[in-house]
Amino acid sequence: MHRVITIMMSILILSLVSCSKKKSVEDILKDESKITENADINKKLSELKTRLSSAKDDFERSEIHGQISEIQLEKGDILSSRKSATEAVKFYPQSASAHYTLGKTLLLEGRLSEAETELNTAVSIEQKHAPSWYELGNLNYIRKNYTNAVTMYQRAVSLNHNFYEAYNNLGSTYYTLKKGKESEQAFLKVQSIKSDFAPLYKNMGLLYERVLNDKVKAAASYNEYLKRRPNAPERAAVKFWIKALEN
Repeated sequence: MHRVITIMMSILILSLVSCSKKKSVEDILKDESKITENADINKKLSELKTRLSSAKDDFERSEIHGQISEIQLEKGDILSSRKSATEAVKFYPQSASAHYTLGKTLLLEGRLSEAETELNTAVSIEQKHAPSWYELGNLNYIRKNYTNAVTMYQRAVSLNHNFYEAYNNLGSTYYTLKKGKESEQAFLKVQSIKSDFAPLYKNMGLLYERVLNDKVKAAASYNEYLKRRPNAPERAAVKFWIKALEN
């Protein structure tokens, strides 16, 4: 379980206030599923915290704190996740995964220098730790060091050939650098690995529309995005883009 930064290349769109409506059966079932999921997560957290009291050594304590941090991050509790990750590093400083988790939470908090230190420590301990190279790519993208970001993402996918999130962000970075063909290749790689990854199709639509000047593929990609994410908050804007392309 981990939270990743997925780079979306679209411009910021003002949210439109929609009319209230009764929840559909599908929405009710989704709500109930979410409640069950949250209950399961809380149960898992409780079990892990109980295990801490009987951990046999500092290595195991570090591992448990790391697992707790990941679950807290999944819940969106970044502050608690950082505190747990800090404990994981404290108990076993030689753990690449502990430094990675701490670096990831610091990155999400916008504490870039501290995040960089932790992620560099992770890859110095374990050079083949693909997730850390991925987060270093995200960090460089945030800093607008796009060439460095490409290098980091490439390192991540060289270590994990199925790392679709890294391929997606690599494609987005190539897009930012106006390298259309390289961007397309990266996105097509995502599609071959995980064809149901909805953000991919929005990114591909933007690439085909604004860099490769292929209106047909752009419209098809936007339509695929809405098909896979029918309740997207920017649905109205994407539909407008499709209509403009068809005129």
